[in-house]
Amino acid sequence: YLTALARHTSALRFGVMIYQLPFHHPIRLAQDAAMLDHLSRGRLEFGAGTGVSPHEFMRWNMPFERRREISEEALEIIVKAWTEDHVTYDGEFFQFVEVLTTPKPYQQPHPPVWFAAHSAASFAYAARQNFHVSQNIDIDPVIAQKFATWRQLWKDCGHAGPMPRAFLTRHVHVAETDEQAREEAAPHLATPRMAEPAFSAGLNAKCDALPWESAVLCRHATAESWTRSLQWHLSSALRRNPAATPSRSHLTFRRSVPA
Repeated sequence: YLTALARHTSALRFGVMIYQLPFHHPIRLAQDAAMLDHLSRGRLEFGAGTGVSPHEFMRWNMPFERRREISEEALEIIVKAWTEDHVTYDGEFFQFVEVLTTPKPYQQPHPPVWFAAHSAASFAYAARQNFHVSQNIDIDPVIAQKFATWRQLWKDCGHAGPMPRAFLTRHVHVAETDEQAREEAAPHLATPRMAEPAFSAGLNAKCDALPWESAVLCRHATAESWTRSLQWHLSSALRRNPAATPSRSHLTFRRSVPA
């Protein structure tokens, strides 16, 4: 599809929002993206992220709780493949020895990188890496707070500028009344397979086996946007004080999130 888009357009900038990095080989993805950048003569926008749905990782037999570490390694390798003649990398998840990486992107040093950020850690990572950010889940006041925090973190990193951009997606469903629109749209906001009892039970068992914070994140996948807001505040608090342990209110929240 993107190749056809590159062929049939001449000015439109485009890209995938997002490539879910744990499910891609980083060298292959870097090469495919670079070729697409050439076919479009430098119009590619590269969107990357970690993923937020535990059921996707379960099907691929991948560790949902390690998705951030996998993604950060993968994106580091992708940037290296775009900017270095060969890639040598010795990470926890990927190892390469002098891999030749061609073609290089049409845009130099590489296409703009957009990182899908929802948690405090993701915004901090995007700020450190000088990446653009994208968002599509939270309610407006929470998004405004997150973007403001990201901009301040970016400034604290001392980047030369200009400041990266922020991308916001909003999905709209139109009906005769607001009530009808909510009723029709609400069932599609949750992961469809969560309605299957056997699958839901398996996911709950996976969540219960995770550390408390990861379990909260796991169940967030089927909760509404206010739960993501709370996760943002919990993650921020834990990073300010890594020795903190979950309070009674945190544990109560974990039990109260819909399974």
